[in-house]
Amino acid sequence: MKSTGLKSTGTQSKGSWLIIGASAIMVSLSLGLAIRIPAAEAGKSAGETLIDGDFEEATLKHFEKRFFSRIGASEEQQSTLAAIFLKQMQKTRSQRETIRHKMIDFTDFVSADTSTDDQIREKMQELRSLHEKLMDSRIDTALKVRQVLTPEQRKTIADRVSNLLTGNSPMR
Repeated sequence: MKSTGLKSTGTQSKGSWLIIGASAIMVSLSLGLAIRIPAAEAGKSAGETLIDGDFEEATLKHFEKRFFSRIGASEEQQSTLAAIFLKQMQKTRSQRETIRHKMIDFTDFVSADTSTDDQIREKMQELRSLHEKLMDSRIDTALKVRQVLTPEQRKTIADRVSNLLTGNSPMR
């Protein structure tokens, strides 16, 4: 494995931030980015649900199985982490639903002949704000996950994310 070459610079080392980032990426992928329904299939009705709960739960279980296996999680860790992930998924479901509806509305707004550049920028800023709130929640979850993991498990995650980001990830 390739070393990241990061050295501790005090109580909050660069390596710790890599671990937090890695956890945030893992949680983000499991609870938001990887759970998508194509807009073409989703429809545009304001009250229509764009998040398929059954699919979302199946995706979470699949992620957990791979994640737990990759880090060699104990039964106790699996139980604790599964509860953290489930709580995050449930807590942010309405936020993610709102973002999806607003993204569909945004695409319609961009394509409309009557929309000005300033109006489009304003709508995009609104979406960014919603995403930032969601990311704040995800980093809180990543910090909770970090507390459950051993230093070796955090290193495993950091190495995996580093390899993915640098293109050094082996093929499956």
